[in-house]
Amino acid sequence: MAPPRKPLNADDIVRRYLAGESISALTRAERVGKERIREILDAAGVERRDAGTAVALSRWGGGVDVSAAEVATLYRSGLPGTEVAQRLGVSVSTVSHLLDEQGVPRRSPAEDAVAKFVRTTGVTAEEVARRYLGGESEKALAEALGVWRSTIRIVLTEQGIAARGRSDALEVRLAQLSVEERKRLASFANTARRGQRASTREMTAKAVARVDNPCWTGLGEAEIAELLSAHSLAVEPQRAEGPYNIDVATWPVAVEVHRHTTHPMRQTRIRERAVYLADQGWRVLYVWCYRSAAGQWCFSDAAAEEVVTHIQRAQADPTSVREYRVVRCTGQDAP
Repeated sequence: MAPPRKPLNADDIVRRYLAGESISALTRAERVGKERIREILDAAGVERRDAGTAVALSRWGGGVDVSAAEVATLYRSGLPGTEVAQRLGVSVSTVSHLLDEQGVPRRSPAEDAVAKFVRTTGVTAEEVARRYLGGESEKALAEALGVWRSTIRIVLTEQGIAARGRSDALEVRLAQLSVEERKRLASFANTARRGQRASTREMTAKAVARVDNPCWTGLGEAEIAELLSAHSLAVEPQRAEGPYNIDVATWPVAVEVHRHTTHPMRQTRIRERAVYLADQGWRVLYVWCYRSAAGQWCFSDAAAEEVVTHIQRAQADPTSVREYRVVRCTGQDAP
């Protein structure tokens, strides 16, 4: 035998439903199933509400009259759905249903964020984009406008503007500084770096980067490369060999142009360089032209002939002992 059904005041149920309470709210309040409430409403001839009609909605108590047109107007003004719901005292799902009934296209979370930014700051997204492209950073814009940096990034992304990388950002920053300010900025880096020895990995990466950079081609190197090419010798200017760059390489000879007044082998770093290249199978030939004036080249025909002959002999006998040799710009061997 089925248990007796809980007595309900049908007139009260109908009145409350018409006043705005939902079926769900009535079932919670009366502690009965939704079917029981629907039976009462159907028996009284009450037409059920659709999600999209203008409704009187309940919120755990009294009803709040809200029209779909009012919801649509607030949403179109730029308020996100959550704020529309809070302002009208209804649920977010109700706002969603009413917007659907009005055929209002939904904004993405990013578009909502941009609309809120414009509403709270009074600054348009186009203005943010103009200032960013003009050189201001995301951080500077965020601080100036009193918003999070992530908000600025969302605004820029919605404008189709890609974030600047570290290199681009530094270039923009340096372009805005005076010469003295750039020197001051560099001084901090120089102070921090001073006394530290670069790692082999770092030096190797720098050597590779210098290969195609004409800024690293010194006085006399292009002339020697042209001379060797004229004698049908394959040359590689600024060839990267481990952490070093060879001025002019034509296997198995590494030609180095030395323009200091001191003999190359008296300098520790040059000795280390010569030993390293020798360990890699190179025969190092230093062309010592310290008498070259600024912007001038003193390489003689005798020196040119000596360099070409040295390379041709080395190539003819690849098994010869690895060595280093220093030739003056006059063509004579340096002691």
